[in-house]
Amino acid sequence: MMSYANAFFGSHERPPLTWPDPSRFCCRCGSVQSGGRPVASRSTSCLPLSSKNGSPTRCDGCGREPDARGERLRSSGVSEVYCGWCDHGASAETLRSWKSAPGNEASCVTAGRLLGEMLLWQCEGNFLVDPALSWRNVLVPVPGWWGRRLRRGFDAPLRLAEGISEILGWPVWSPLCRVHGERMAGKSRSERRQASHRLFRMRFDSECKANCGSNLWLVDDLLASGSTSAAASRLLRFVRPHRVILVAANVSN
Repeated sequence: MMSYANAFFGSHERPPLTWPDPSRFCCRCGSVQSGGRPVASRSTSCLPLSSKNGSPTRCDGCGREPDARGERLRSSGVSEVYCGWCDHGASAETLRSWKSAPGNEASCVTAGRLLGEMLLWQCEGNFLVDPALSWRNVLVPVPGWWGRRLRRGFDAPLRLAEGISEILGWPVWSPLCRVHGERMAGKSRSERRQASHRLFRMRFDSECKANCGSNLWLVDDLLASGSTSAAASRLLRFVRPHRVILVAANVSN
């Protein structure tokens, strides 16, 4: 089916993606860390360092002053952020080709497999020291704009989640429905924030109860302002998960 879709929508071979470099990104806010230093530990609190009056002064992951994206993700309940590639270089060009050209479904699943290997490498040591990671883990793709899905011939976050699932064996659950008809690309940060409040709705089904208390891993193709991921996380909190963790392929800084 995938090869048929690629042939039908005119996909052609793309340059291979490099191995994702998760040590470059802060696990709290998703920003590129100065010097690309690796993160030694991953707290589940996702709380930045605070001043005496209780206001955040800087992110305790990368040491930066907290920006709107980091605060938005934290306040929506996202406890950790895993990123694959930055918004420049050959890999970013390959990722952007999903947005501008049809097809490329096979490349998208391949990127998902690389993200799955990255998560396995990142979490492998933490499974022994963090009991919560041994709980049920579920991949939740963030639905994209319908116009882009139609032009691509597939939904990139869903294909990324399926690629991750091939490596980790975690189930893919799609409880989110996109109801806001406008695209987010090209909007300012304030416009994204306003539009995100009516972006999704939850599809409550029998799996909602089954996934209560699970680790829900939000999967998206791009982390820009964080408004879309935050909107999805706020809805997923109605399922009462143990954690909501964000996995983004391409990060805009």
